[in-house]
Amino acid sequence: MIEIVNESGYKALRTLAHRCPDLFISPDPNRLRDEVIGEAGTEEVWREPLKVETSLEPLNDVSEQGPDTDARYSKIVREALAGISLIQVVDELLWASINCFAIARYVPKRWATSSIIQRDPRAFVDRHWLKGGPDGRQSNAAARLWWLGEISKRVARHSKYTPDRLLDAMANNVNLYHQTLDRRYLIANPKLVAAIYECALDGNDHLFQTQYANQLFKSLNVRAGAQAFDLMDIDELRSVVEDAIPPKE
Repeated sequence: MIEIVNESGYKALRTLAHRCPDLFISPDPNRLRDEVIGEAGTEEVWREPLKVETSLEPLNDVSEQGPDTDARYSKIVREALAGISLIQVVDELLWASINCFAIARYVPKRWATSSIIQRDPRAFVDRHWLKGGPDGRQSNAAARLWWLGEISKRVARHSKYTPDRLLDAMANNVNLYHQTLDRRYLIANPKLVAAIYECALDGNDHLFQTQYANQLFKSLNVRAGAQAFDLMDIDELRSVVEDAIPPKE
């Protein structure tokens, strides 16, 4: 079971994040619970808890290795939240509650080397603990792990590569993955994303670098205005992507 805050609890979390971000960066879930209740002025800060299939506790044992563990932790989140609906995944209260109370030790460890911690701790907490909506797919600690698994699964339906192989590629090469999320015509077309990753994994690994990913998507953006990508099959889309691949310098 995972405690889920209601609107009053979420408002209190946002206020505390602005006033005292160290409550999140140096986690003590029990203290944070007390602070939320105190800020809200009532103990009625919870809604019905979420039943989970397995524990999320392994995320709290994450080492300092960094993003190369994201694929493994994505699987843990997906297994724990196996029964979650697509309506629930856009609920920022759900993800904020998971980050603040269920995986409270994981979140600051995952981004321990981020310069934004010192530069702007309020923005750091807002981005990784509380942010919802489309941006949450990139930065919300628990939500981004769920979406990594979801998108790799959707893309695998159209690809010769397995969900695990695609998950590894996305988790370990966020420059390309994040740019995929930034473009609606891509996120809505898993066949096109499959074509991009097949090309990248089939000898064009320079596409995982920011410079070349930028060039690829600029070229695809131009083509998207003139070609009906959603009507093409995977072979046709792969041809389009191959034609758009920038040469490696």
